[in-house]
Amino acid sequence: MTALLAVGLMPFLARGHGANPRVTALVTAPAGDSVWLVTDVQGLFGLGGQAGARWLCEDAVAPNAGFVAVAPTQADDRAWLVATVFGLSTTGNGGCDFAPVEGPLGSAYTLGLVPSATDPLDVLTVTAAPGATNDVWRTRDGGLTWRPAGLRLEGAPRALVRSPVAPERVWLSTEVGHLRSADGGESFTPFTLEFDGERPTPGAVYLFGGPADFQRASEVWAAVQRLPATVLLRSPNGGDSWSVAARVPDPVGSLALHPTDPQAGLLTTVFGGVWRTRDGQSWAADEGAAAGLGCLRSPRAGEPLRACADTTAGAPWAAGESDDFGETWRPLVTRLSDTRARWGCAAGSPTATACADLCPGAPAGAACMLCDAPSDCLADAGVRDAGLSDAGIVDAGALDSAAVGFDVAPGRDAVRDPDAARAFDATRLAPDLGPIVASVAPPAIQATRQGCSLALSRGDAHAVGLLSLALGAAYGVRRRRGRRGGLRASP
Repeated sequence: MTALLAVGLMPFLARGHGANPRVTALVTAPAGDSVWLVTDVQGLFGLGGQAGARWLCEDAVAPNAGFVAVAPTQADDRAWLVATVFGLSTTGNGGCDFAPVEGPLGSAYTLGLVPSATDPLDVLTVTAAPGATNDVWRTRDGGLTWRPAGLRLEGAPRALVRSPVAPERVWLSTEVGHLRSADGGESFTPFTLEFDGERPTPGAVYLFGGPADFQRASEVWAAVQRLPATVLLRSPNGGDSWSVAARVPDPVGSLALHPTDPQAGLLTTVFGGVWRTRDGQSWAADEGAAAGLGCLRSPRAGEPLRACADTTAGAPWAAGESDDFGETWRPLVTRLSDTRARWGCAAGSPTATACADLCPGAPAGAACMLCDAPSDCLADAGVRDAGLSDAGIVDAGALDSAAVGFDVAPGRDAVRDPDAARAFDATRLAPDLGPIVASVAPPAIQATRQGCSLALSRGDAHAVGLLSLALGAAYGVRRRRGRRGGLRASP
């Protein structure tokens, strides 16, 4: 009887999926969790619940969906929006089933989601389809309906930011210019970004939101990414005038501004550097910061500062928080592969079925022990990996095909769903490598909601080898950039 009881409590064995996930964004979670971690290749992790951590695989939305952003639209965890590389989807039952939103956004690539600080039903996004006209879209009912701003953007969008205390103030940067809105994204007008008599190339500019301080609701920041140094700019008046705040040697990846101390700021670079100001004038490298720190966003008064870090670069944790604005940190989660609980959906639900044979933090072929729900983990708190030596296996730096959203499958049809298919654009991973990818990429790479495939002929073998190198470099750059061209806002 003892043996039967032990087996009944033991979580079941599952195989791995998507190696070496890295956190790309931290979202203040609705009731039940304290924070959600969006990852690049393994979906969503919820922290702070009874079991400590729970996991929602990206396949719950679509195979190899690739999460870009998540935005809760209710005070509880039942309704939220998720942006993936295949488009926007919604859930109304806590992530146990997903459906594409109605209209073109259901299959459109976007930079992410920017919710209002005062109304979770009010969310902005901007499409980022290569070679097509793009637009800013707004929902005021949690994703049921969407309305375009009518911009017909010719240049690719770079960043869309929203004031964390005055959600009617919105700024957009593109490859060809800059726009701002005073009505929550309903309409936009152009503005000129100029400092010290210079107007930088718009494609080199990335915008960052201001602090969560009502006295500075019009403040917006920008980074002019160039050699030999990136120029960090500040505008106190919504973009009317700009001044140099700092010059740092690498492109800026994320920025946090203190909510009550206007002299304090912290930024990270895409190559792992951390810079700090305590006087609002001079910025200096913070040599004691965790390796690969990123994902910063400006906290509200009374909130801890949160960040992600790169454990593959030696960081002691994957996500952490600080009560003294980054002077000291405590881990939220050490390794994503330590997560013991699935999201907690009922057996037979779409999410439970999609995630049943997958594991967090491990590549395909690995094994792990997972509870079906957080409550199961509490009942079985003493059971870890059951002695499995490969529970925490990593891929030793090899590029997992699932990580970039397609798999090499000679002889397979390149398009499994012609109605949902669209060409995969490797330059989304790293625009700087566009010429390299374009010169070697075979034409048969296609992406669908059912997954992606690469149909190869024998003559494509050499090109695929070169493409793998380019994509490997592109993916590495994209991951290190900390989504520098993404959307930044305080949920």
